[in-house]
Amino acid sequence: MRAAQQQRRCAFATDQSTYAAMTRRTAAGEYVSPYQGLYANRTHWQTLTECERSAYMVRALHCKKPHWVFTGYSALDVQGITHSRSSHDGAVWIADHQRNAHKHNSPRTPLRRIHLPSDVGTRIIDGIPVTAGAVTVAVSIAHLPFMHALPLVDDALRKGATVEQLEECCRQLRVLTPALRTLLHCGNPKSESGGESIARAAIRLLGFAEPQLQVEFPNLRNSGHVIRVDMLWRLPDGRMIVLEFDGVQKYLDPTMAKHRDVRILVQTQGERDESILRSGVTTIVHCFYEDVVNLRVFDRLLRNAGVPWVGVPNELQGELRMALQA
Repeated sequence: MRAAQQQRRCAFATDQSTYAAMTRRTAAGEYVSPYQGLYANRTHWQTLTECERSAYMVRALHCKKPHWVFTGYSALDVQGITHSRSSHDGAVWIADHQRNAHKHNSPRTPLRRIHLPSDVGTRIIDGIPVTAGAVTVAVSIAHLPFMHALPLVDDALRKGATVEQLEECCRQLRVLTPALRTLLHCGNPKSESGGESIARAAIRLLGFAEPQLQVEFPNLRNSGHVIRVDMLWRLPDGRMIVLEFDGVQKYLDPTMAKHRDVRILVQTQGERDESILRSGVTTIVHCFYEDVVNLRVFDRLLRNAGVPWVGVPNELQGELRMALQA
């Protein structure tokens, strides 16, 4: 178990006596078994994020099944593709060239076999076989809600992919739908974080106009610097509305706060806002992740700020209904 933790993977038994011992420790609550035949120390497992847990399972399964090619959610962390924690469902996703691959999926075993063509691109990353980046993204976004799929598209575009390439990949995999096409065309490499991408997805899903991203304003307190805002709407009547997505970590995490006092951070934010307003912006909206994923709250924030509403696309109306019911 110690060696497995050092290698950042789950442990597994190589003989019957070890298997019996791991089974006993799991029954006693000392170990957990996230996947059939895989084990981890419960205390250590509880310190891991969903993304880290997924990667632990993938590394262990690669040792046991070196011929498996991982795809979808299981390949996201291996390939360093930006995604939210909700992208992980506790299952292991592998490519399968059989047309009836899905029939081998069992609710008792968290293994998802995804049918992919035999000529699909494969890469080896850190010794682990995964599908090519565009394929991994296409498989993942086909199974994710709109809001949590856009970060993957934005990340792919930042890394050099094009909307046309992703659309063609989705078409070849037979997962391209009107909603997925809209998602791909919402992609923007200027989004600097997964949180910003989720906020933009919520804006589109709620039917508001798309903003400009990363617009620069002069820093009136420091002429040698500029201030970049996350999102900006320029209205026909001359008004300008800014939305800033604030990660709460910058107030709570000392590494992100650069060890500055929270009061100083708040003061700095106020000075930044003052400079933006003096540059002609009429309204600044600050929102956190919790505001964005609560669509009713986010809708109210945007409406109160005066962000133009242009209507929900037909292909996204079903998605919006499901999101509001969640």
